[in-house]
Amino acid sequence: MIGQSHGSGAMFGALIASGIYVILISGIFSKVANLFPAIVTGSVITTIGLTLIPVAIGNMGNNVEKPTGQSLALAMITVLIILLVNIFTKGFIKSISILIGLIAGTIIAATMGLVDFSPVAEAPLVHIPTPFYFRCSTI
Repeated sequence: MIGQSHGSGAMFGALIASGIYVILISGIFSKVANLFPAIVTGSVITTIGLTLIPVAIGNMGNNVEKPTGQSLALAMITVLIILLVNIFTKGFIKSISILIGLIAGTIIAATMGLVDFSPVAEAPLVHIPTPFYFRCSTI
């Protein structure tokens, strides 16, 4: 909403301001967080996850009204890889199951001709970011 009405500078300014705010309250919040039982935090996280399901489903079909079978199959294969790694492995590998699934899905998509690596090939090996590239922030 901020970006639509005020532009990128306001968005990045709000991001900087919120980062400073989080740093300032982190010490206090870490003490308050112990007051919330696991059932409360788990319920909140579950609610957030369930709310994001429509976004994930839309992304599986490239956010178009009629997704292609190819994009849906690729999404299902990626989810299946994530689930299999999560179910059948332990320790560190289990904790990075999403990363493994995303890498495997990208490799599969590349073999299907759906990935364009030309921007990566054209990019310099080292690049120094430009501060406020999109616009000067308006805090």
